[in-house]
Amino acid sequence: MLYQRKDSTAQQGVSLVSLLISMTIVAVLSALSVPSYMDYLQRKDIQQVRHKLMTWQAEQIRYRLGNDKYASTAELSSVSVADYVFSVVAVTATDYTLQAKRTRALNDGCDTLTVTGSGSYLPAKCWR
Repeated sequence: MLYQRKDSTAQQGVSLVSLLISMTIVAVLSALSVPSYMDYLQRKDIQQVRHKLMTWQAEQIRYRLGNDKYASTAELSSVSVADYVFSVVAVTATDYTLQAKRTRALNDGCDTLTVTGSGSYLPAKCWR
């Protein structure tokens, strides 16, 4: 068997420059992907909130069929979505207003989602 002699001047391992280049690439990719992922999480939360408000809306209709008024917050099933507080803010014999309010404010314009018995879904851009 032939053995090759290792040259002591041969490069071994990773150079500092190549390590810095790869770290820069990872940092750029992270900087591009993290905001997109955070936006996805916000949209997912808003979708869950809309679903819960529409569930409450259906419960209000069922409650009204058996009673002469709409239900208050205590008379509806409990709902929870992280970072949101759900409530019935106004109830009359003919109308109601359901609201989900975010506990931490973001600048997306969807901090408070509202549904009324007359069919209003506000803010409109959050219900698309």
